[in-house]
Amino acid sequence: MLGNAYVLLTVGPRIVMSRRASPAQKLDAIAELTQLGPVLQVTLVGFGVAAATLAGVPNAAPLTIALLTSLVRPVVYSSLAMIGDPQPVGALLAFGYLPVYAAWRLANAMWGLITIRDRRWVRTRRTP
Repeated sequence: MLGNAYVLLTVGPRIVMSRRASPAQKLDAIAELTQLGPVLQVTLVGFGVAAATLAGVPNAAPLTIALLTSLVRPVVYSSLAMIGDPQPVGALLAFGYLPVYAAWRLANAMWGLITIRDRRWVRTRRTP
């Protein structure tokens, strides 16, 4: 995700201003670079719906519907995976860990956005 964000920051303006790419190609490239992983998307949609509801946003229904509609793809893919899984009960129980993973994923995404311009490289420590 951070690689995509870095490319978006460094090359994104050239993509948008390019005369060699059609508007559809530009939209496709930018959409590909800005897409979130499904867990991060579900988490942010949840926060958005909760914020709109708790803040008492006037006419929040269209916003809520739009946010929830964006989850159709991950829900369909997850449902199809569950249907094809040889042990669907175990897979369904694994979804219980989703809140923990979502919190970790959100923290990593936020940290990555904060440090995206940090160009230092740290060698990964190896175990013998």
